[in-house]
Amino acid sequence: MIIKKLEELGAPKGSKLTIEKTDQKIEFGQKEGLGIYIDRQNLDTEFYKNSDINFVISEIKKLTKDNSEIIKYWEGGTETAHYYYSDSFTEMKELIKEFVKFYPLCKEARIEQIA
Repeated sequence: MIIKKLEELGAPKGSKLTIEKTDQKIEFGQKEGLGIYIDRQNLDTEFYKNSDINFVISEIKKLTKDNSEIIKYWEGGTETAHYYYSDSFTEMKELIKEFVKFYPLCKEARIEQIA
């Protein structure tokens, strides 16, 4: 019942539930994840001045039909990652390919499957 609800809420593949008393681990999750890692230090300074990360987020959410209000991200020293989930990583990657290719802030961005 708990796992079913978590999957309805979009739990990614590879999620685990651990039963403390027995240390039993139950894997669950159906969504695949895409991480796009935006370079934060090596692009021409004009890209940073003239591009908007919020536009990147809204455009990727629109292209992948992600209607969630939650923005999942991580900021590291050299890059910022944004995470998106759907039924198919391959489909998401294909849907954002042209946008990532041509939007200046996405130059040198890498895309990884995270779930």
